[in-house]
Order: sequence, then structure tokens, then C-alpha cells
Amino acid sequence: ALTAENPNVRVSAAHALGGNEPLPDRAVDQLGQSLADASPVVRAAAAKSLGARGPLSKPKIDLIKQAVKDSDADVRAGAIQALAAIAGDSQDLFPVFTGAITDSKAQVRTQAIDAIAKNGNSAKSVLAELTSALGDEAPSVRSSAARTLGIIGADAAPAVPRLVLRLKDDDQVARAQAALALGRIGSDSSESLQALGSL
Repeated sequence: ALTAENPNVRVSAAHALGGNEPLPDRAVDQLGQSLADASPVVRAAAAKSLGARGPLSKPKIDLIKQAVKDSDADVRAGAIQALAAIAGDSQDLFPVFTGAITDSKAQVRTQAIDAIAKNGNSAKSVLAELTSALGDEAPSVRSSAARTLGIIGADAAPAVPRLVLRLKDDDQVARAQAALALGRIGSDSSESLQALGSL
């Protein structure tokens, strides 16, 4: 069905192959091939299904990495999400995630920052980029940046002034994530404790 003439059939087939149950190698190969489908909807569905299979999709990592450069934003976002699900803590993938922080589309930037959050200590190396993302025009990006800074913890103290500004964000989720991040950083930052105390 992944090679059917009708793209709607190919999309349905790609979605059906998502999951954690073992699949024949041929089916996984077809999902990988679908990342090059003429239809962006099919490509996005293939990326999502490969991600849903988690580590079982590791043989297709190189193909998914190529999809991060796709012309369609949904495909790029799906590919980043898939890579994070398959091997999000891999140091080899970290440059892929950091490179997508400046993507032109918000959903891609959001997925990239969420993926960076899974890299633990490595996330500290892009502290400046994460701090800058707190001023992004998209609420989802600001929220993800604040959450990731909170995960970094005390080492994210240089971001405190920008996080304090986000306590007055127009978006409720961004405000909440900023407050949580300040709380996690707060033990080593009098400025964050003062800001939280004034809420």
C-alpha cells in the first residue's frame, strides 16, 4: 500500500505501520523509502511512523536525518521528532537539532528545542541560542525554550533576566514554563527567587 498510486492510501499505510510491534525488514525499508515520496503528507506520515517505532527505526536514521532538510516544514518537524524518539540523547544527532533552532517555521524550531532538552548536559552548549529563543514570535518556541532552560537548571542562570521577562508573556503556557524554569534555577539565583516571590 505504500507504493499505491493514490497518495491518501500511501498516507494511511504509513500511519498503519507506526507502533512498537516488530515489522518485517521490508516494511521498515518501505517506510524509509516513503521519506522520499512525491507527497509531503506521505513523507511526514512516514517520519511520524518511524519515530513511533523508536529504537526499532535506528537503521533508517541516515534517511531521517536527510528529511530534516526537506522543503516541507511538517516533514522537517516530523523528522526531528522521529530522531528524538529513536536516539534523542545521541551526541551524533545533537548538531542536527541545534541546526534547526533557526528554522523558518515555528513547529520545526519547537521540535528542535524539545529534542535538545533530551540531550541533558549537551544542552548547556547552546545556552545563548535557547535564551534568544525566549524572545521568539511563536509561543510554542518560547515555552519549549523556557522548559529546556529549566531542565538545564543552575547552569542556565545567565538566562534568568530573559526568563523573568517571560513571566509577563501573553501566552499562559510560556508564563508557566518560565516560572517553572526560574524555580529550578532559583536555588543559585537570587534574581529568580525575587521574581518568583513577587508573583
